[in-house]
Amino acid sequence: MNRSFVHSLCLTAAFAAATLPPLAAQTMSVGQNLDAVSYHSTVPAFANSMKMAKPWMTRSAGGTEWESGYGDDGTNQIPKRSDGYPQYVPFSVNGVNQWAHTMIPIYENGSHRIVINGTGTVSVSGPGIGTTDHVISGSKDFTVSISGTNSLSAFDGSGLPQRNEPSHLYLVIKQSSSSNPIQGIRIMRPGQHTASKDAFDPSLVANLQPYAVIRFMDWQRTNNQTRTTWSIPENSKDYYTQATGRGVALEHCIDLANQLGKHLWLCVPHALNDSGITSMADFVAARVPSGRLVYLEYSNEHWNNLFSINTQWLPNASYAGSNIYQKYGSRAKFIFDTFKQRFDAVGKGSQLRRTLAGQAVNPWILEQALSMASSSTDVLAIAPYFGTTITTAPNPIPSLDALATETWVKMGEVRSGVDGHRTLAQNQGKTLVCYEGGQHYVGAFGQENNNPLTTRLLEFNRDWRMRNLYRNSYLGELSSRNVALFANFSLGSRWSKWGSWGNIEYWGQPIGQNAGDSQREWALRDWLANGGGGGTPPPTGGTTNLALNKPATASSTESGKTPAMANDGSTGSRWAAANGNFPHWWEVDLGSAQNVASSEIVFEGSSAWKYRIEGRATTTDAWTTLVDRTGNGSSAQTFADTLANGSNKRYIRVTVTGYNGGYFWASMWECRIFGSAGTSGGTAASLETYDPAAAKSSDLHRLFSESTASGGSCAVLEANAIGDFVTYAIPNVQAGTYTIQVRMKRS
Repeated sequence: MNRSFVHSLCLTAAFAAATLPPLAAQTMSVGQNLDAVSYHSTVPAFANSMKMAKPWMTRSAGGTEWESGYGDDGTNQIPKRSDGYPQYVPFSVNGVNQWAHTMIPIYENGSHRIVINGTGTVSVSGPGIGTTDHVISGSKDFTVSISGTNSLSAFDGSGLPQRNEPSHLYLVIKQSSSSNPIQGIRIMRPGQHTASKDAFDPSLVANLQPYAVIRFMDWQRTNNQTRTTWSIPENSKDYYTQATGRGVALEHCIDLANQLGKHLWLCVPHALNDSGITSMADFVAARVPSGRLVYLEYSNEHWNNLFSINTQWLPNASYAGSNIYQKYGSRAKFIFDTFKQRFDAVGKGSQLRRTLAGQAVNPWILEQALSMASSSTDVLAIAPYFGTTITTAPNPIPSLDALATETWVKMGEVRSGVDGHRTLAQNQGKTLVCYEGGQHYVGAFGQENNNPLTTRLLEFNRDWRMRNLYRNSYLGELSSRNVALFANFSLGSRWSKWGSWGNIEYWGQPIGQNAGDSQREWALRDWLANGGGGGTPPPTGGTTNLALNKPATASSTESGKTPAMANDGSTGSRWAAANGNFPHWWEVDLGSAQNVASSEIVFEGSSAWKYRIEGRATTTDAWTTLVDRTGNGSSAQTFADTLANGSNKRYIRVTVTGYNGGYFWASMWECRIFGSAGTSGGTAASLETYDPAAAKSSDLHRLFSESTASGGSCAVLEANAIGDFVTYAIPNVQAGTYTIQVRMKRS
């Protein structure tokens, strides 16, 4: 997911398939995404802080500038070994000698053990300790007592309620011998002095225990990854830090999953070449034990125009396909087939879960990818975030109650997107999962700098209302729609104006329901521990919104709030009647007769709305009552109903007769009608199969026969198809949509 905001273009396409039985009820598994490892991470990944060090910076030897720009994030002119340490220091750039230096995150006060190997001089400074030059002759093992570190639970004084970043140790390599360079630096945290140099932070391990799958997309720095080849040194856990753009070593990812006994989710870099893909497959297959599932995904969010796979790689790639989504599917199929072959070779092919990812609001994207990769795909994945991106200054700043109420409305968008992909997964025989998900409330287009707004959004994410949205609504919505796995984004990270992504804001934050606790993390764990539940089940009788963008009319209309706004798929626009009198009606033409089974209406606000839904097949038919809530006394904003007598209905009318509580006119954000195709125009006709082998060649015989069972009628067509074409008239057919199938053979 983009960590700021995403604008998406929604495309639609018809998708037809045979009716399938509903998926069996299941309990959704929950996984976690890990945030990228960084020197400013507030949730540490390792016991050895050097593994989280900032990539090398440079400064002129003896100079006073902070950064001369020749380091890993600059022009990359440090002469380096395969493990990333400088071959020698000082080194010269443009005739000026340079030192290498870095910043290492410090999370707590107390004794830190520092181990440095090689020959040279290393300067160390940090909170509570003065700058000291350490002369290293082969190896040096010493401790420093850190004091006065930042309190991670405290706010940083920026004017926003955002937590402190960790403090930092400052390390400078001033001298490093070319014959025995400085390398193998360890900075072991308090209580971890004797731990392995590769040990994971114990709190990370503990916090991941409740979850079934760990997704390593951000650990791998998948977005905008530039790696084209595969080599062990470039992907080694012995590299000087795991916080560079190359990402955390794949070996670390596998080791963490193995230590936890969890399944893992890996992403293949988008530019990795064919031989690199084979090498990566062999590397993973050799290290994953029997029984450990591997969810395999090609890159991440190929549809997102903030990532180079979308803007640069796929548009210019020569993969098969007429658009980037088909190209994504083609390359994914090659990757899936390669991994399957290599896993099969070591008897682990059944452990692969080949995962094709799409965009949560638009099943068409995955349909395009599946057209190239369906036979090699096991899993379809989406990221159904809920929330809003605020692009204009709200006045007043929304209250916590208002934000929570809006979220309840927007949960309908989550349901709609998941339902569309659920149908696609069923029709394709695939498993539906969420590669990411959770809340996302953020300002954009200048509103990210609106401090009162950002303050309120951060408060909302710490509030009990958000906890309850996760615990009592969101997770249940996904589970009730047969989502097999939800991978939350993410376990932990610092919040800011760019979003509140991590459930845990800082190392050591309590998990609970009290102010200051990680309440979202509590919600996930409680949902898992207590059997899930919550959510609105998917509509019965079909998951397609038959009313979406169909012609709509109404008895009256307030200026600017047209009938079409009640079925445009957006809860940001609504139809409203012209006045506060009742009754008022709103009507939709489904285009042809359908078998309507259920409905969902999102009214303007919460009240005891009183209404009736009716349907009919033609404009001359009498209205048939499908549901009657004119005596309703229960207050809500969203009403879901099962519709009786719903077969063969083209026109659906909602008549609002009143309400009890609040001050509203008849007004709806959305009216959704669910069901499946019916027969057209009130006429049922059966189609005969014409078998040319059993009839006179070049004759077109009896395509239709009269349907006496339903009382309808349709013409019988007989003609000789001699010449280039045949013309005939079809009498006595009512208006509607028909399908004619013709099979012929030459004489």
